[in-house]
Amino acid sequence: MKKSAYVLSGVLIGAVLSTTTVAMADQVKSMIGKKVAGEYTVNVNGKLLTDKAIVVDNKAHVPLRSVNDSLGGSLNINGRTIIIKTEIPKDTAIPVSNNKYLGKSKTEIETTLKILKEDVLQEALDARDRVTAEINRLKLAETPEMISFWEEQLVEHNKSIVGIQADIAEAEAALAAVK
Repeated sequence: MKKSAYVLSGVLIGAVLSTTTVAMADQVKSMIGKKVAGEYTVNVNGKLLTDKAIVVDNKAHVPLRSVNDSLGGSLNINGRTIIIKTEIPKDTAIPVSNNKYLGKSKTEIETTLKILKEDVLQEALDARDRVTAEINRLKLAETPEMISFWEEQLVEHNKSIVGIQADIAEAEAALAAVK
C-alpha cells in the first residue's frame, strides 16, 4: 500500500511539474529558433552605436544598455524588472501642454476636426441665426417682454460658438504637431 501511495504521489508531482513548465514556457516568448531578418546600425542623437540592433518577427530589438548609456541614463535590474532613469536638463525641458488632442493619431484628429467644423459648429451657427431672426421678428412685432429671453439665448449660443472655435483651434494645433 505504501509503494502505491509513493508511486501515485510521484505521478501527481510529475504531472504538476510538467504542466507548470509548459505554462511558464508559454509566458516567455523566446527568440530561440527565430530567424533574424536583419541587422541594423543604431543612431542615437547623431552618435552611431557599436552594438547593432536586430529585427526578429518584424520587431526591432535594440541593445538597451548601449542606448541607455548614450543617453546618459542609469540602468538597473531588480528581479525581473529593468529600471531606466534619465535626467532631462532644465534648459531642454519638454513643454507640458494640456491640449486634449495631443497623443491622438492624425486620423483621429482629422475626423474630430471634420465633425467639429461641419456638424457641431455649423449647427451652433444655424441655431444662433434662428435666435437672431426671432429677435428681429419680435422687434418688428414690438413685444419687448420676449426679446430679453431670446437675447439671453443669443448670449448662450455665442458662448457655445466661442468654445467650439477654441476646440477647433486646439485640434488644429495638435494636427500641426503630428505632421
